[in-house]
Amino acid sequence: MAGPFVNLIFIVFFLNIIPNTNFVYINILIFIFNMLTIYPLDGGRILKYILCILMGKIKAINLIHIISNITAIILSIITVIICITLRNIALLFTIIYIAIILFEENKKYKIKKEMYKILENYIAINKD
Repeated sequence: MAGPFVNLIFIVFFLNIIPNTNFVYINILIFIFNMLTIYPLDGGRILKYILCILMGKIKAINLIHIISNITAIILSIITVIICITLRNIALLFTIIYIAIILFEENKKYKIKKEMYKILENYIAINKD
């Protein structure tokens, strides 16, 4: 979570010293990217911690999985529209990166979900 915080410091610092530089805009874009609610990006981690506090770990993990996938789908659609409209495929590499990390997280999610089921069954059996 230090990444977005450092970006904010750079944005505030350079806005006061040299307001219209590419450095400010780059840090704004990096901050926005990091704060996307796609787990394991920083925004997804922050949302997961908040949801864990509000609803417990298992429900939070299930919900952050759904939110991450929906956000990635929406972002993919927007990226495709921008790529077609502006005839620029540079954003396509970003969405490919997001797809790769989300694919890996979905595999981990399935494993975690199975482990929680086994643990719940074990607890239910030993409770009796």
